[in-house]
Amino acid sequence: MLFSGLLSLSALAVCQTEAFTNDGRKVLLFSDGSWKFAPDPETETDKGGSPETECTYQLNTVNEKSGRKVISLEPLIVGQGSNGSPLWLSLRRVDNFYGMYLEVAGLDLGCLKRYDSMLTVKFEDGAVYDFAQISKDYCDGNVRFFCMLVPGSITGLSNEEISRRQPEMLERLRKIPVESFRIRGEKQFDDIELNQIGKNYFMAHLGCME
Repeated sequence: MLFSGLLSLSALAVCQTEAFTNDGRKVLLFSDGSWKFAPDPETETDKGGSPETECTYQLNTVNEKSGRKVISLEPLIVGQGSNGSPLWLSLRRVDNFYGMYLEVAGLDLGCLKRYDSMLTVKFEDGAVYDFAQISKDYCDGNVRFFCMLVPGSITGLSNEEISRRQPEMLERLRKIPVESFRIRGEKQFDDIELNQIGKNYFMAHLGCME
């Protein structure tokens, strides 16, 4: 299936470890040896209630072999789990297939299993949708969740069926703020507290994927 290329984008996620400088600033250490200062969710939330709109890309290219358009945004902190660790979120796209990747360090929900684990998204208008994990199983005590922006189970769906179902959800995400996330693993679920960036993330960033 064509969206297997989108699935491969989940490999772009790099495990993050938090550390602090001598003057108390938080930094993120990545497994590839790189690092950066961590955004402060409190500071970001207080920017007049306006969502972050800068388009910062991990990848924005056309694959030379396949000819596919491949886009991946740099992760942003959009909230925090019940363990206090930040929730990182980024958008991914291969051609016209869209997905999102979420990561929370040290939040053990049991295994996050392909097609079984779900992300529940509640919108501010009260509508609720489930999105299925499509990447490999993760059982390492961290939340790493990758799904397409197509609600419900996508098992057995053809590319054409996915293409037909996706635009309605993209339109909703562009127009309506998100109220909350709930991530369900094999053992338990966690309700994610979103900051203002998280509530408006899709409205602000889907335009970066065009």
